[in-house]
Amino acid sequence: MPRRSALLFSFAIVLFFWPVRRALAQDTEIDHARHIRELLIQEKFSDVAAEFNPQMAKALTAQRLGEVWSRLKDQVGSYQSELGADTAKQQGVSVVLLGCQFERKALNMVVAFDGEGQIAGLQFVPR
Repeated sequence: MPRRSALLFSFAIVLFFWPVRRALAQDTEIDHARHIRELLIQEKFSDVAAEFNPQMAKALTAQRLGEVWSRLKDQVGSYQSELGADTAKQQGVSVVLLGCQFERKALNMVVAFDGEGQIAGLQFVPR
C-alpha cells in the first residue's frame, strides 16, 4: 500500500508541475525572441545570424538581414515598445509572436525556433 501511495503522490506532483514547466519554457522562448529583437535594434546582424539553423543561414545572410532591417525602419520608423507576446507549438517548432510598436506602424515579429533553439524563421507581419 505505501508503494501505491508513493506512486499516486509522484503522479500528483507531475500533474501539478506540468503547467509550471510549460510556462517556464514559454517564458524562455519569449525571452529568446526579445533578445533577438534587441540584437536587431542594436543592428548586431551577425549575432542574429549566428543563431540561425542551417536552412535559415542559407536563406538569409547577416548582410541581407541588415538590408531588410534598414528597409523596414525606412517604412515604419524606429522601434518604440512591445505590445505583447504569445507562443505556439507547431510540428516541433516553437513560434513566438512579439507585438512591436514602431514610430509609424505596429507589426508582429514572428520568430520560429527549432528543437535545438536555433532560429528557423524570422519575419515581421502586419498586426
